[in-house]
Amino acid sequence: MTASPAIARILKAGSILLIVLGLPLGLALPGWWGWENQPVENTQAAILVFGFIHAIVLCRRADDRSKWLWLAGIPLWFVLIARELSFGAVLFPPTSLSDHGPAFSVNQLAYKPVITPIVLALIAFSVFVIVRKRLPALGLEVLREGRAPWFSLGLVAVGMIASSIAEGNFGFRLPIDKDSAQNAEEIIELGAYLALWAAQFEIAAALGAKGRL
Repeated sequence: MTASPAIARILKAGSILLIVLGLPLGLALPGWWGWENQPVENTQAAILVFGFIHAIVLCRRADDRSKWLWLAGIPLWFVLIARELSFGAVLFPPTSLSDHGPAFSVNQLAYKPVITPIVLALIAFSVFVIVRKRLPALGLEVLREGRAPWFSLGLVAVGMIASSIAEGNFGFRLPIDKDSAQNAEEIIELGAYLALWAAQFEIAAALGAKGRL
C-alpha cells in the first residue's frame, strides 16, 4: 500500500475537524490567532508551500503524460501562496494597527502594478498546458476508473463557502465578536487547504505517480 492514500486520509480527517470545529475553535482560541502573521495564517501558508513542493516533486517523478498535469498545477499553488501572503505585503511593516490586528496593503508594494499581470500569466500558462496536452482526457480516465477525489474537492468547496460566511459574506453575519469570527474564517479556510492537498495525493495515487511523498 502506497503512502499517498494514507496521507490523503489523514489530511481529509484534519480538514473535516477544522471545518466542523472552526466556529467553536474560533471562539475558544485567543483573538489574535487569526490575525495576519499569526498561527493560523502562518499554518495556511505552510500547507500551501508543502502542496507547491509536492506538486514539483510529482512533476519531476511522473511519467511523460501525467507530468503535464502537475506542471499545470504548480503555478496555481504559487498563486494561492502569494495570495495568502498578500503578495508579499505581510513581509513589510503593517500599514495600520487596530484592536483587531495589523493591516497590510498591496498598495504599499513597489511592484503592485505587475501583480495582476503575473497572476493572469500564470493562470493562462496553466490553462494552455491543460488544453495543449489534452489533460481533460486524462481526467476522464480517472473519472471512468472511479478514482476522482470528489470528497476532497467537496470539502474544499464547503470549506471555502463556510469560510466566506464566517467572514460575513453571502448576507450572513455571525453573532460573535470580530476576532472570533476571523479566527473561525481562517481555521475553516485552513481545513479547505488541507482538503486541496489531500486531493493532490489522491490524484497522484490514481495516476500511479512515482515517488510519492
